Amino acid sequence: MTTTEPRRNWTPDQRRRVAAAARASIAIRERGGREVPQWIRDVAEGKPTTVPPEHS
Repeated sequence: MTTTEPRRNWTPDQRRRVAAAARASIAIRERGGREVPQWIRDVAEGKPTTVPPEHS
């Protein structure tokens, strides 16, 4: 599982680990009073995402 590997090639276990990491990131940001980008919420829910423009 790399950032260059298409998400459709990820195994179910890899998808669960990525979603869990996204949920943890959301919790940390919310506790700190920081904004949570929508793309992180989408990853946590398993929705398809695109790279945010600031990371292109």
